[in-house]
Amino acid sequence: MLEVPARPMWRALVRSAITLSLLAVLVSGAAVPRAQEVHKQAAHAAQPVAESAAEPRIPDVNCLDQNGKKLRFHTDLVKGKVVVISFIYTTCPILCTRIGESTARLQRALGDRVGRDVHLISVSTDPVTDTPEKLKAWGARLKAKEGWTMVTGEKSEMDRLLKVLTGDATGSKTHSPLLLIGNDAKNVWTESYAFEKPAMIIQQIDRVSGTAGTP
Repeated sequence: MLEVPARPMWRALVRSAITLSLLAVLVSGAAVPRAQEVHKQAAHAAQPVAESAAEPRIPDVNCLDQNGKKLRFHTDLVKGKVVVISFIYTTCPILCTRIGESTARLQRALGDRVGRDVHLISVSTDPVTDTPEKLKAWGARLKAKEGWTMVTGEKSEMDRLLKVLTGDATGSKTHSPLLLIGNDAKNVWTESYAFEKPAMIIQQIDRVSGTAGTP
C-alpha cells in the first residue's frame, strides 16, 4: 500500500475521474451512483499493491477539535491507530454535506468499533471560517459520536497538514470526495471514494488494519 505523502500518477487519474463524474452529477442532476461507477473503474485499476514501512510523515500540527480541545494531529489523533480521514468545510452546501452523511453511515455500520478499533477524523479545509463551535454543530446534525473527531486550527498549521494529506492548501476548499484510510502502527495507507457503500469501505479498513477475514 502507499504512504500518504506519495502522489503517484494513478492518484491524479483517479481524481480526474472523480472530478469529471461530479461535474456530470451537477450538470445533469444525476444521482451519486453515476459518479461512483466512474470512480470504481479508475480505482479498481489503481489498487495499492505494496506495503510501506517508512516512518510516518504526517505533520504533528497544532489543532483544535470540535470541543475546542487543543491537540497535536499525529500524536493525539493518528499515532498507533487505524483512522479514516475525510475533508470538509461547514459552509459547503452539497458535496461536504454528502461526505458527512456518508461518514455518518460508515459510523453506524462500524457500530462500537468507532473510537475503539477505528477512529474517524474530518479535517476542515476552511479553518478560518470553521470554528470548533461550527464543527460541533455540523457534527451534531450528523449525530457524530465519540470516536469521530472534527479538526480545525490556525490556517498556517492546517495548510501544512493538508498539503501532505491532499496536496492542496486550505484556501482551495478541497471538494474531492476522498477518504484516507490508514494504519499508523504499520504505516500502511490507502484511499477510498467517500461515497462508496459502507460495507466496501469497511473491507478496505479491515485490509489496512490486518483483520480482513478475521471472524
